[in-house]
Amino acid sequence: MQIGCHVSISGSVDKAVDNATEPLSYRRVADLLVEIKNSGLVESRTISKGRGGYGTEYKLKISPDMVGPQVNEKWWNELVSNKKAHEADVKYRKSLSDLSSSSGYKLLRKSLDRHSEENWNKKLGLDI
Repeated sequence: MQIGCHVSISGSVDKAVDNATEPLSYRRVADLLVEIKNSGLVESRTISKGRGGYGTEYKLKISPDMVGPQVNEKWWNELVSNKKAHEADVKYRKSLSDLSSSSGYKLLRKSLDRHSEENWNKKLGLDI
């Protein structure tokens, strides 16, 4: 299983690091990401976010299954479990679309889709 998502630094680091550890500064996290990039484990690209300025996205070159448990096994297992639940939810909602085509149903499905996506982003620590 692979976990594919964009995760904000603040959301994922807070969940992956134990509470007893001293939090890292933004500059230190950026330095660590550059070191990881230079080691060849990740690739990066700078993107424009419009009025939000520019940002750098990082993507693992290796399977997340190899890295996740090394970061924090409890966090990784929870993330995998949440992803499985999310995928099952998406599959269930898609199967419901075959049942009806009424406008009331479409409104309900949109609401369910939005709620599911918000829950998934909340579990990942994304503030979208």
